[in-house]
Amino acid sequence: LKDVLNSEVLQVESNAVCISTTELGFSDWSTAEPFVTQVSSLRTALYQEFDTLDEEKALELAKLYAFHGFGTEALAILGLSQMSTGEAERIEAIARLVDEKPVQTSNPFSGLQRCDSDAALWAVLSEKKLASDADVEAIEQAYAGLPDHLRRRFGTRLSQILVEGHELEAARRVIRSVDRIEKSNSPSTTRAKAIVAAAEGDHTREEELLTEVVTSTEATPEAPVALARLVEKRWTERQSVSAQELELAASYAVEYRRSDLDPMMARTYAIALSLSQDFDPAFDIILELANGRDRNRAFNRHLHLLSERSDDVTFLRQTFHLMQMSKTPALTTGTAIALADRLTMLGFADQSFALANRAEDQTHRAERARLRARAALMSGRPHQALLELAEDD
Repeated sequence: LKDVLNSEVLQVESNAVCISTTELGFSDWSTAEPFVTQVSSLRTALYQEFDTLDEEKALELAKLYAFHGFGTEALAILGLSQMSTGEAERIEAIARLVDEKPVQTSNPFSGLQRCDSDAALWAVLSEKKLASDADVEAIEQAYAGLPDHLRRRFGTRLSQILVEGHELEAARRVIRSVDRIEKSNSPSTTRAKAIVAAAEGDHTREEELLTEVVTSTEATPEAPVALARLVEKRWTERQSVSAQELELAASYAVEYRRSDLDPMMARTYAIALSLSQDFDPAFDIILELANGRDRNRAFNRHLHLLSERSDDVTFLRQTFHLMQMSKTPALTTGTAIALADRLTMLGFADQSFALANRAEDQTHRAERARLRARAALMSGRPHQALLELAEDD
């Protein structure tokens, strides 16, 4: 009992102390006066005699900039200040979030999603994932208290986090809040609605919304992200892509080369080509991708389609190229099974057995055992085949 109590005390002590709404005081970072008037007044008072920076005025100006959505300007003002306080760190974290800049993992809001205060909102936005102990009601209340321009800015991000955290009702409320302040839906809001529709299982609605974003003249940079999601949906449902979608994917792959969206758009274009059964150019694009999640994901999507739809020559050429690569991609269990099944049908028993007998695969046990049994029979090993099927009723 003593050990249990001690562990609970240690857990409480290790939790970060909550920042109250009053202590943060975000709603007071700006007044009812016009923004220009406030900026002018603070900038005038920024330097004292002998050009000495007034640290307090600098913090006030940084707060004002962050509140009105000027994160870069807020960070620049903080750069002038020598103050290293909790308040300055909080301003910096919010300024980075406002300007969509990376926030350090250990920032003042880390671990505060559980708090019954505005800090919970800034915590979830900085951590980009809903914590198991998150106070969703506090997050919603803090979001509702933001000025309109910040609700528009954070609405899509927050709703997606809530969807991924299985808080659909809260995500819907966030989207409705954005709807009320937007004269017409922006592409980012429409994409957020598509994410909610997907989580609800309304795939027809999801497709309508994604298509609306993709074809919007104001969609950049939402359009390429929406197109990537739409192509993923086509792959999941094994549908073909339209000529327009394929053309857009090709265009975005060129337009966003060497940008942050480069790997995603190259992957999207490759999958779109595979869905159109243009397997050779798709394979070439994937081979050029840098090692990482996008490359592995593209390979798995492509190889599934290759196993299902390609002619025998194309399938064997690309599959054996894959097996001879010095750094093979991380195949999912489903992909390994699809390749093994097609190799078995084509008479390649050893390769099929190897793919169905990977140590890292722990699911689809019966399906993999039957593949191994078929491969063993093809290799003239009936006793091995019986052993593989021993636990299969």
